[in-house]
Amino acid sequence: MNSSSSSKKSSKRSSKKSSKCNQKNNNGEWTKEENKIFENYLGELDVSENDLFEKISIRLPGKTVEQIKIHYEALVKDIELIELGEFDHLIK
Repeated sequence: MNSSSSSKKSSKRSSKKSSKCNQKNNNGEWTKEENKIFENYLGELDVSENDLFEKISIRLPGKTVEQIKIHYEALVKDIELIELGEFDHLIK
């Protein structure tokens, strides 16, 4: 495969990833890209802020404040289970 062909495929993959993040995903499911963005923003923002979920929703336009809140609460619960040694989900 030549480098021109390789760069075209790479470009197509990049646009697919970014378009997935920008698509409305109102069914509650999260793409890997959305989850990564979510976790990165949690690292940047103060989680004790009253408007945390609103700030994240601005950066993830395909998600509602309620979806972000639910996702955050699930993450907190998973972390608690991990710390207790009771987390039994397989990481994919």
